Amino acid sequence: RRQSALAGTLAAGALLAKYQAIYLIFGIGLLLLGAFLRFALVHLRALRNARKGLPAAPESADSPPPWRELILGPLCLIGALALVSSPHFLKNLAFYRNPVYPFAQDIFTRSTPTTPNASYLFEWLFKDYNWRPDGTLLQNIGSSLRLCFTFSFEPHYSFTHNVPNLGSLFTLTLPFLFFLRAPRRLWLGAVAGLGALFLWAMTFRVDRHLQTFIPLLVASTAAVLVRSWDMGWLARIGLIPLVALQVIWGGDAFVYSGQSRIKAAIDLIRSGYEGKRKDSERFTARSDFKAIGEALPKDAKVILHHYRPNLGIDRDIYLDWAGQQGLILYEGLHGPRGIYDYWRSLGMTHILHLPGHHIAPTVHEDVIFNHFINRYGKGRRRFGGIELVEIPAEPPPPDAPYFVLAAGLGGYKDGLYP
Repeated sequence: RRQSALAGTLAAGALLAKYQAIYLIFGIGLLLLGAFLRFALVHLRALRNARKGLPAAPESADSPPPWRELILGPLCLIGALALVSSPHFLKNLAFYRNPVYPFAQDIFTRSTPTTPNASYLFEWLFKDYNWRPDGTLLQNIGSSLRLCFTFSFEPHYSFTHNVPNLGSLFTLTLPFLFFLRAPRRLWLGAVAGLGALFLWAMTFRVDRHLQTFIPLLVASTAAVLVRSWDMGWLARIGLIPLVALQVIWGGDAFVYSGQSRIKAAIDLIRSGYEGKRKDSERFTARSDFKAIGEALPKDAKVILHHYRPNLGIDRDIYLDWAGQQGLILYEGLHGPRGIYDYWRSLGMTHILHLPGHHIAPTVHEDVIFNHFINRYGKGRRRFGGIELVEIPAEPPPPDAPYFVLAAGLGGYKDGLYP
């Protein structure tokens, strides 16, 4: 019972960090379920033998726990998981009237804040359909089973240019398990890892969600490598090029992105040698965001338009990306006055956006947003690639129908549109 409660507590901690921890919980849960069924079968077999008058099997290290313990164990695990993770769901229930907000808004119909069609937008925009299995159940099971072994060689949602820099050794060392001595515990790690991979492939095939259970794959792979290395020089001759191949594949992964942070760290280290003493000269990371924060009033309420990174501004920030938040939706607005009144009704004072960086989810939103910014935006200032715009105190004139010229716009013929 104590071990089960501890397992439930650890599972809850993972779930509190990221919902995708369910992959890890599922993979390890398969092992626990297998152990439960094995013990239950031993009990049922003993019960059948007792009815036939056969002698009971002698006690051994593999003897199952009593029925009472066998039932209480899973209950303690589930209870600890529910208890330790409950603050998150209770907080959601109190603030959003939905314990799993922003999910399940079609079930929890009083969710708040919300917008018209919020459940649909979240389901089909935020949970990008491109990375979800879309066949029949049998087709999805088949493709998911295949992905358990090919996931590292066929990246789906990846910033690595499809370089197999993560997870390949786990897959390539699975055949070793058939040749190692006493591999039972290694098989447990492999089964848990494959179970986690299967659930990932059956739900949302975004590579970064593998991070929730990569430590399980790493530990299992490391154990197989160590046991294989101990088999002797012949095994080592095969292991060395195999591991070297993975190192070559992924050796440059740490510089795929984040170059600005690496450069900022090097500049900081070098700043003393260059005679820089002022903090403004030495600590340049996120300097654009810091400058934006200094330029904004203390009570500013800022819309971050179709853009998510907002670290360091130190003001209240509101996203307006359809499907990724439940407060702002531009449907039903038809011009600068409509969008102005809408923003003011929400108490907004400023807008931050990256001109030309992202198009909005709809052409309609792009038109009315850019119409307002370019005709009525006040005090426009650039901070690197980010533009800060003040929403003026005076409203634009009342909206009237007008035409938009579309030229070179994907999905539309060139011409005038109302």
